[in-house]
Amino acid sequence: MSQTRFAVGSLLPVVCLFLAAQAVWGQVASRIAGTVRDSTDAVMQGVTVTVEDVNRGLTSTNVTNEAGRYSFPNMVVGTYRVTAEFAGFKKAIANQFELNVNQSVEVDLQMEVGQVTEGVQVTAAAPQLQTADSQVGNLIDTKKIVELPLAAWDFMQLTLISAGVSESNGNRRHQTERGTWIGSFSVHGHNPTYNQYLFDGIPGKEAAHQTNVFAPSVDSIQEIKVETANYSAEFGSEAGGHLNVVTRSGTNEFHGALFSFVRNDYWDARDSFADRKAQLNRNTFGGTLGGPVRKDRTHFFVSQESMRLRQGFTQNTTVPTPAMRAGDYSALLQTDSSSRTPIALYDWTTRLPFAGNIIPRSRMHPLPVRFVDEFVPLPIRPGIGGILPNANYQSLEPQKTRTDQFITRVDHVIGSKDRVYGRYTISDTTTIGPPVWPAFGYSHELRGQHAVANWSRVLTPTTVNEFRAGYSRFVQNELVESAFKRDVSEELGLRGTCRVPACWHAPYFSVQDFSLFGNPSGQTLGQGVSGPRGWKDEIFQIHESLLVIRGKHTLRVGFTGNRYRDTFPEAIRPVGEHQFNGSGRPERARADSRWRIFISVCRAGSSPASISSTPTSGTARRCRGCRTTGK
Repeated sequence: MSQTRFAVGSLLPVVCLFLAAQAVWGQVASRIAGTVRDSTDAVMQGVTVTVEDVNRGLTSTNVTNEAGRYSFPNMVVGTYRVTAEFAGFKKAIANQFELNVNQSVEVDLQMEVGQVTEGVQVTAAAPQLQTADSQVGNLIDTKKIVELPLAAWDFMQLTLISAGVSESNGNRRHQTERGTWIGSFSVHGHNPTYNQYLFDGIPGKEAAHQTNVFAPSVDSIQEIKVETANYSAEFGSEAGGHLNVVTRSGTNEFHGALFSFVRNDYWDARDSFADRKAQLNRNTFGGTLGGPVRKDRTHFFVSQESMRLRQGFTQNTTVPTPAMRAGDYSALLQTDSSSRTPIALYDWTTRLPFAGNIIPRSRMHPLPVRFVDEFVPLPIRPGIGGILPNANYQSLEPQKTRTDQFITRVDHVIGSKDRVYGRYTISDTTTIGPPVWPAFGYSHELRGQHAVANWSRVLTPTTVNEFRAGYSRFVQNELVESAFKRDVSEELGLRGTCRVPACWHAPYFSVQDFSLFGNPSGQTLGQGVSGPRGWKDEIFQIHESLLVIRGKHTLRVGFTGNRYRDTFPEAIRPVGEHQFNGSGRPERARADSRWRIFISVCRAGSSPASISSTPTSGTARRCRGCRTTGK
């Protein structure tokens, strides 16, 4: 299945009070603004105001208008200092302050008469209460990101420290298959599928399952803003929470870090239903490096992170006993807590019981016999059954996950009026599911890619233009263990199944009172695989906005265009699922009759037939057991 969707958003100027209008979806830039007054509290026009990025050495200059207002829109996250200069007045200097993601900071300055060479220190800092708009959210700064303990080393866990946010088990698919946090988050009770994920202003949400396309390294994140209510127009895409992530950039000094995060099972207890302790080894390691390419003009930042996971699960299944595999059901004539009534096996061709409750080998169809001998393991534990087995096989084999991620970002100042930055992220994950039985397995191959390019230009002291383009891509492919390697159904003689190499797999046999014969999907961090399946989700975005300041009012007009492409090929159990439940038989046997039907006891005078798969509804199959020879 392939879908292409277009979404276009725009906001035209509304000539009224010229109140602030935010009109671009995904905007993450912050704003510094304020009013300059003299000692009599009169506003001052024509004052030169300079904003300095302390860590990067970058400066921007503007001039106050007739209302004494100045504004610096589209500012990146960082530490800033504001100064004001005017002939005949002392230079006003505001204390440095932190500018956070999607924040508007008002820094008002008051100037005194004197020489420009003299300075007046003005105490100004980011306000504790946001007054520029009514948005409700929580800022997660660098200190919290780096220092808070995260059991899965997943940035998504940080959302839970925000008011109105709770953990949810819904919509956790790709996080779990990446071997990270097993969960998701809900904002004010909304379904997690309504959340939006923004990375440097570009959406990073895959359409098929409504989750983030990648999980950036914790050490590569500058800040996270969790918007929970009263979103401005720029966040109008989803009804749930908006996770606004800003990646780190380089500064005028070189900074780097190496890290290693380890979890293991040394202090873990054995699972209550496990015969021994399952394996757990998680190793996350990597490093970051940032610094100047050209001081005060060009800076870079790179991040590399890898994760290796081995996590076992307790998976109990029920398999036939050696005697049952040989056709010996004599034990069923006895009784115990698992079978309180003797069970006799009847030959439905004669309606007489089999001698000794034993099915002769000659009456067993070769297809299921070969299948059971090769693919269904023997019991390895007593289990909790008796005459009728229950949980007599246990697997503690681990899920194996490998993730490698690389992030690079470059910021460049072209001149006093132009700034550009670009970032590219690629994250690859390979997961081998924990096998329930040794002969079966499946794999997930995931790739998340995300890119953004941004250009901001000051046209006039009161007019600023911004252009941004971005691309988000998520690809996932799932295969069973024999795909492209071995056509098991063909070897078994099963007709009517998919012969495409991606579909090659052992058939599924569902025999009541036993676990599914085929590729049983047991406990796992992700989802079991029943056939070839994949996703390819893409988002293309272009964004253009123009900000104009007139007196005390700010007007923003803009356009955002998004193109969505969603491709979803899937084949569910393409070699069939064959069900045996004993229904319609006159005997009142339970597991015995179902197992007996499965091994295809043939009527006297008939010959064993090849079993074929006939489609019924969807991808389900009906099994036909024997073919009667003519007389």
